[in-house]
Amino acid sequence: MCNGRARNGHACCPLSSSTTRKIHHIIRGALGRAVRWQHLGVNKAAMAVAPSPERTEPDPPSAGEAARLLNAAWDDPEWGLLLCNPKRLRGATCRY
Repeated sequence: MCNGRARNGHACCPLSSSTTRKIHHIIRGALGRAVRWQHLGVNKAAMAVAPSPERTEPDPPSAGEAARLLNAAWDDPEWGLLLCNPKRLRGATCRY
């Protein structure tokens, strides 16, 4: 656990909002169960507000990059079966 004192090779940094949200939901669920089992009277975590998720800018592959990736996947028979099995991958198309 970070105690805020500088050590060799360690730099303190805050938790990301994603990590904070995950911890909040775990604690909220655990305290909610404790209230339900009458170990606690109030779930204090339910009063706290989890941080909003960070907005990300997706960077999808271009059409050419996606085509190269799929063509390379067909060189491996197991990947080819995965791409051809519609139960495993929705929207997949098989080339014959």
